[in-house]
Amino acid sequence: MWALILGLIIALVVVLGGLLVYLQNLNASVSQELELMQKRATLSTQWHGMVSLDATRLVVQMGTSDEAMSQLMDQEMGTAAITEVQKQVVALVNTPEGRALLEKIAIARQQALGTVAKAAAFRQQQDIESASAIVKTTLRPQIDAYVQEIQNFAALQEKHRDQLRKSCKTLRNVWYMSACNGILTGHEAKQP
Repeated sequence: MWALILGLIIALVVVLGGLLVYLQNLNASVSQELELMQKRATLSTQWHGMVSLDATRLVVQMGTSDEAMSQLMDQEMGTAAITEVQKQVVALVNTPEGRALLEKIAIARQQALGTVAKAAAFRQQQDIESASAIVKTTLRPQIDAYVQEIQNFAALQEKHRDQLRKSCKTLRNVWYMSACNGILTGHEAKQP
């Protein structure tokens, strides 16, 4: 009789040990994914902020009649840094929803760049009034739409990160409950 009880206890410990190893590996995997999502959310927010600032500089540069101000805004542009952050963000996107938003961002960006080229052409011809008019009527709304698409993308990344955090808490609770259940079951099996 004692051999049977001892055998059940040993089997229970082995099963519990296997479960704990599995849950630890699962927890490590989820933690790694959470770290990746955190990085993606942080970079997306950084990208949004950099583009917002650069967009404001661009509107000032294209719409001002002050050549010194225009040159200053041109020097302050951070296009290379934005491109680097954008590349990092794009490399980390792994959901169809994220890719769809990136496509919308690319379309909005292309529209704004087309208008920037028109405004720049007017500026080169010294037609500041036309450049300023196109900035106010066309470029500003396009840039606002472009920045909003990036904001939507950053919000999606934060939403995914928060959902995974919630799942991690649930996973940890299951892990602790399983461990406690195994200990209690083993304790109950030892009592005659």
